[in-house]
Amino acid sequence: MAEGNAKLSRVEQIKRFRILPTLWEPGGDEITLTMKLKRRRIAAKYSAEIEELYASELRPQVYEPAAVPSTQPA
Repeated sequence: MAEGNAKLSRVEQIKRFRILPTLWEPGGDEITLTMKLKRRRIAAKYSAEIEELYASELRPQVYEPAAVPSTQPA
């Protein structure tokens, strides 16, 4: 994730994330049979989890990506 963030502008970078304990199956609540995201359903179903990402305090199960380790000698 850190390497990907390094290639993006600051506003595009992942600041916090959470891994959900669910499997998203095609044709389920979150993904169509053609693998498109059902954005409105996802936003409604996971609204509490999304709000936790923007909270001022870091909540349990919400993580911040680690920085890219320097590859240059010290």
